[in-house]
Amino acid sequence: MKKLKVLLIVLIAINIILASVLVIDTQLFEAPEIAVDIEVLDVNSEEITLGTNIEVENPNGFDVTISDLKIDSKTKDGESIGNIIIKGGKISSSSKKSFDSIDKLSFKNDNFDTIENTISTTIGINILGFITKTIPLKITAHASFEKILADLDSPDIDINFAFDDVSIKGINFSTSLDIYNPNSFEINVNRILFDVLTDNNSNVGSLEIYGNTIKPNSSEVFSSKGTLEFEALDAEVLIINVSGIVGAKIAGINKNVSFSADATFNIPEIKSFIFENESIDVSLPVQFRFTASGLMATVGLKIYNPSEVDIIAKNLVCNISRLDDGEMSLLAQKEMDSCEIGHEKTVCIKTQMRIPYLTYLFSGSGKLLPEWIILNIQGDFSIAGTRQAFPLSISAYIDPHFIRNSDFAVHES
Repeated sequence: MKKLKVLLIVLIAINIILASVLVIDTQLFEAPEIAVDIEVLDVNSEEITLGTNIEVENPNGFDVTISDLKIDSKTKDGESIGNIIIKGGKISSSSKKSFDSIDKLSFKNDNFDTIENTISTTIGINILGFITKTIPLKITAHASFEKILADLDSPDIDINFAFDDVSIKGINFSTSLDIYNPNSFEINVNRILFDVLTDNNSNVGSLEIYGNTIKPNSSEVFSSKGTLEFEALDAEVLIINVSGIVGAKIAGINKNVSFSADATFNIPEIKSFIFENESIDVSLPVQFRFTASGLMATVGLKIYNPSEVDIIAKNLVCNISRLDDGEMSLLAQKEMDSCEIGHEKTVCIKTQMRIPYLTYLFSGSGKLLPEWIILNIQGDFSIAGTRQAFPLSISAYIDPHFIRNSDFAVHES
């Protein structure tokens, strides 16, 4: 009985001592310092990626235990969009520990620009391994989309351009724009402005192309056709400028950014497409007359224009020569007037040339009559209103034995 009394006294003394230590340590307990960093790492049309870092510093001379950290994410209007749990752990005395997590939260088209994250946990205090004191803790931190949308990348644009044909209205062309979205979320291209400039900054054609939605890390092709003014043919190069505004809407937040791209294209020779699948028809009607002063030649140039645009024949020079043993001798030369040939029209111009008899008979290599009389007209064709031209040259061989007071008509295409 005496031993039992002693044991009870000892236990009571121990409890008094432990209780005293608990009271003292609890009164001396310092709340851990907690730093919370929650960042929106990525966002697309369906989900948000949040990066969470919680650093806890224990300033006490004893260990503390952090239970699992529960993060409740809500919109600023209080609508829950997800819950995250980060496994807790023990923090030794006078030390730090980090708790990290990367999580994805799905969302609908809610209208919010920030996420309110409430972090709750409990901190446990262990003293001599016998008594545990728990303290609840709740912290609120915000995460914003602004940084993600501030880094909205402009789309990459590949410009394709080709001349098709010409018409009475101008030069018809086709274009296609391959637009790539480098972002991890959808972007919307509302409209695209397409301008064609000459090297002296004169606008010779414009288009407005309607855009569409482009999925993340994907491309869309936008095509259209247009017509350039004929002035474009006088440029050294054409400068194409594509511009517009691209927008993104993530979780109700709108962000717009402008974009622009340029490309240069060489001007093709007009003969490469003005008479595409058609051939111009040219004939040389000529009339010879013997007169007292010499041989009078009336030379004509008859042109049929099969194209859909008006063309001009200019810088025309008519030559008449004789051919003897492979050598040519000029007998007469004269400039001809320029003429405009309407689309799908025929025009004939003419000029008169006098060849003195002495020149005609004695310009060869000892022969009175040449082997052939060669009629040649050279000049340029151009589209009416432009400077670009392509050369014209047509020749005809006439047997001198058939020269009388008669007409000839030599045709070429």
